[in-house]
Amino acid sequence: GEKITGIIEKYACTKKIRRVTIALPVVESGMSVEQISALAVPLENLFLDSYRDAFSWARTIIIDLHSDFWKLSRLADFGAAKPAKGQTVTNYAAINARWDSMLVRGQNQNKVNVIWVCASDDEWVWTTDSNGRKSSTKSGARERATYYKALSGKCQVILNMQRDLMSGRYRALVEKAWMGDRDWRGKYLDQDQLTFANVMSTFTDTEPEEWEE
Repeated sequence: GEKITGIIEKYACTKKIRRVTIALPVVESGMSVEQISALAVPLENLFLDSYRDAFSWARTIIIDLHSDFWKLSRLADFGAAKPAKGQTVTNYAAINARWDSMLVRGQNQNKVNVIWVCASDDEWVWTTDSNGRKSSTKSGARERATYYKALSGKCQVILNMQRDLMSGRYRALVEKAWMGDRDWRGKYLDQDQLTFANVMSTFTDTEPEEWEE
């Protein structure tokens, strides 16, 4: 609801928007991996078909949340979030090939922007007490949730979105900044700077108007 009223409706009168809603399958107790996979496969196919089709008409593609679709791919192939047995390289070969194909599709063109939205988790760090015993505790920071690991290496811009609970305002830690990486990595963008056109023009030394259509 919030994403429709706060974002989509804002641009619906002036831009062509297609929204494809794909929910993770409902997994009930006692289901076999074959049953779970049978539920997930057509949903993943819908996601892949919608993604590929968007390159024929869209200016910008937004995948939200990427981490949900990464889980959907694993449910489709394994019938579970993780394979029950076997070597990682062998188990993930087919999934990695599909996701590599998606990333290459986005990289090998210059007409469509592709934005991947990923969830975050609590960051856990190792600490040592006065007796030398180690334990894992929350650091208070947030980090990207488990996801397709090659994604961050192939993205040109990575922003870690953060929200101040007192003021409600957002800011973004720049983790990767394309052409402006040397100047911007590790710095913050304030909420007022966080429009797509402004971010991309800042990192590429171009005018915001080039990114606004």
